[in-house]
Amino acid sequence: MTFVLTEHTGTGFLLADGVLRLAGGEAGLGLATGAQGRVTLAVRGHLDTGQGPAVAGEQAARRLMDSYLRNGETFLDGVTGGFGVLVDDARTGRSYAARDAAGEGALFAARTADRTAVGTGPAETAAAVGADRPRLAAFAQFLTLNYPLADGWYLDGVHPLAPGVLHLLTPDGPRPLRTTASYPGRDARPATVPPAGELTRALAEAGARLLDGPAALHLSGGVDTSLIAHALHRLPHPGPLRTYSAFYRQDDADRAWAASVAAETGSDHRELPIATEDFLDVVDRLTDALGAPVMAIGVPTFWHLGRAAAQDGAPVVLSGVAADHPLVGWNRLDRLAAAPVDPGDLPVACAVHVAPDILTPYLADGELRAAVAEVPAQLRELMPYGESPARSVERFHAEHFLPEHLRSAAVAHGLHGVGVRHPFLAPEVSALGFRAASVREEAVGKRYLRRELDSLGCWAASRHGKQQQALSFESFRAVARERLLDRLAGDCDLFGLDTRALARLAASDRPAPAQELRLLWLVHSYLTWRERRPVAASTAPSPMPW
Repeated sequence: MTFVLTEHTGTGFLLADGVLRLAGGEAGLGLATGAQGRVTLAVRGHLDTGQGPAVAGEQAARRLMDSYLRNGETFLDGVTGGFGVLVDDARTGRSYAARDAAGEGALFAARTADRTAVGTGPAETAAAVGADRPRLAAFAQFLTLNYPLADGWYLDGVHPLAPGVLHLLTPDGPRPLRTTASYPGRDARPATVPPAGELTRALAEAGARLLDGPAALHLSGGVDTSLIAHALHRLPHPGPLRTYSAFYRQDDADRAWAASVAAETGSDHRELPIATEDFLDVVDRLTDALGAPVMAIGVPTFWHLGRAAAQDGAPVVLSGVAADHPLVGWNRLDRLAAAPVDPGDLPVACAVHVAPDILTPYLADGELRAAVAEVPAQLRELMPYGESPARSVERFHAEHFLPEHLRSAAVAHGLHGVGVRHPFLAPEVSALGFRAASVREEAVGKRYLRRELDSLGCWAASRHGKQQQALSFESFRAVARERLLDRLAGDCDLFGLDTRALARLAASDRPAPAQELRLLWLVHSYLTWRERRPVAASTAPSPMPW
């Protein structure tokens, strides 16, 4: 394979037809060459060395190149951070692609007929080989789970590369070669529950490493971000801390909780009121940048938080995403403990966001109804319940939900030139969560996290029912009603979804279950993506000044 470096009008990098395109001027993108120019390496994202500030861009590329020249195919073993990397070795005639073990760095492959592309953006990667046919199975999964399962994507022939796996690029597409790492901290051996203070110290050290400038944090008033705020406040030489919270309603209860933590930590706190009339415009921008439907109604809030950070000159903000991931299995199972659920249906109950009794009335007879009916069987196969049901749930969410959630946060912030990093994904922090999850009582209800926060004297330790700083589904129906009705009245291809029934729900003011209103959000998000088709990759490359 011969690489020709060219400019790329999208973001990140794209390899198609033997041409490597890189987005000019992107801060987190790096390129390095070695072995007298016979090895080329491109990386997007950051590396967490565990011993100093995180590195990104050219510095990250040089570190990975040095590791590759020393270690060959084991060059990513034990490497942590959030990254996607591509290597071409003309000495061996081999090329590789990989992403970090949590899937924080995005990397997609697309194949049609005899053409293959690999890139950091799904739209550009698909367009490079002409993949443009919507995939029925992914739409059925999106309606049921709010995301497609990781073995495919919204377009036929496209799929994300598995995190933590080195792939060999072959004429038939990427082939898994070897595992580089498991989910951060998952391999920690069960031990006693971490004593109070250990998590705070680990979070403080991880947060300090991941920041690239002034300390900035999304502060929702919930347990996870409150822990980060208190941890940074307890650094040996804490600098000024800037915190942000966002809300759509003046009476949002999260405001008081976030303000209390800001007062406890002495942060420079900024509240961001969000106008609902801007919501649809932000969704459009996010859809273009994601190259996919926006999975969660809370993602547009990331866009506003990223804009505020950019206005204040913060290059990186910290997030509480993945704080409770090690505990997710026990939490999901505990909610179902009192429910009459057959053990064989537990995988379905632990993953589904729109229940069959809500979704079925909107399904006409035909291919979509059949595809939706297949989702439970797919979940049972992917989430087998053996001796450790909680671990089974955790692995499923790590492989199928978390990577796209992390990508959504990164893209939303990246539209403003701001990076977002997640200290709870640092291996030493995540390992503490897995240790706590070995004791069921510590995992259920986030007791382990709440106990740590309570030891710091934080009022938010008793916080329950956080509103996620997202627009409510009821408010979304009112905001999107006109656009939804216009789309549903047109010739929209939804694989047989009953558009008349959906239009009645959209037009109505009657109260409806949150899951039913969530369906309106999902249909709107999907139709927005379908209307904003992927653009073709650049066909007139110009030399890059590397």
